[in-house]
Parts: sequence; structure tokens; C-alpha cells
Amino acid sequence: MSAFICHEYHIATCAEIVKQSDPHGLRDTPRADIAVAMAKENLASVAYRYGPEGQAAYAPLLNAIVGGLVESGWKTSDVVSGAPPAEADPLADMLRDGVTVPEYVAACRWAEPVAGWSPAEAHQYLACLAYQSCEHPEWAKSPVREWVDFAFGWLSDRLVRTTLAGRHVWEVPHPTEKKPHPTDLFDAAMAG
Repeated sequence: MSAFICHEYHIATCAEIVKQSDPHGLRDTPRADIAVAMAKENLASVAYRYGPEGQAAYAPLLNAIVGGLVESGWKTSDVVSGAPPAEADPLADMLRDGVTVPEYVAACRWAEPVAGWSPAEAHQYLACLAYQSCEHPEWAKSPVREWVDFAFGWLSDRLVRTTLAGRHVWEVPHPTEKKPHPTDLFDAAMAG
């Protein structure tokens, strides 16, 4: 497998999706707190997978994330307070060229989610985050994994309701009952 560090808007969007699915009452939890937990799981996965040498390749991306926020007036000292100092963070060595783990995590905390996603898109965004975060052994018992799994179920329900558009489907029809296939309906509409 492989892993990469998700961009801060990806983390923020996944945090919003999870918040809306409301596993274990997360609806009242600030999205920023959910995003921080997700960012840390993603970083831990990459750190576990690649070690210090491979992680150096991510420094330009992280510098761009933090640098873009600083250019827009964001001050790391305003939002990183309370985060562990880089030297106390077990992942501190993974970020080079002046970007620290607390700065990246803060960027994820304050990023705005992308709006207007469909249930299918949201499912894929979460699947990407889960895939990028699952490398380290603690992922299996992570609250973030539990949140994502819960959101998958919530999104599946929304996707089914959207796809069936009000039709009630519960039992598999008897094999002798032919139901029209969507392409049959399309062909009939085009012929008529």
C-alpha cells in the first residue's frame, strides 16, 4: 500500500461529512476538533509507512499549505497555541523546511470544507482519507476510523434513497417477475 498527506481542505471536508453523520453525538463537536484528529491519523500513517527519508518529499506540499495561509494573513502563533511544541511531537521530524506538525494540524483545523458534495462523492472523499490513514497499527482502534465507518453507513442510506427516488425496494423479486432495466426504459423513451 501507499499513503499520502491529504490537503487541508480534504481533511476539513471529511470532518464536515463525519460531523453531519453524527456518530456518537459528534454533531455538537466543533468541526475543527474532528479535523485535527483526522490530520493526526493521516500524518501517523505516512510517518509509519515511509520513515524520515520518504517523508521529506512531503515538505513542499506542507510548506504550500502553511505558506498560503500565512500570505492571507493567518498567523501560526494565533492558532498553534496549545499544540505540542515540534520537539515534543513524535512526528516532528517528518516535516522539514520549517513546517512543523502543529502548523500543518492548525492548517487543517482552520481550513474551510468544500461544499456541495453528493453522497457518492462524500463516500469517496472518506474512502481516500481512510486509505491514506490506515498504515499505522493504531488505525484499527482509532476513533477516526470508527467515525468514518459510521459515516459510510449514513452515506449508503442517503445514496440508496437518492438512487431509488422513493421506490420501495426490500425483497429480491421472484426470478420470473421481469422488472424493467433502466436501459429498457431509456430505449422505450427514445423509441416513443
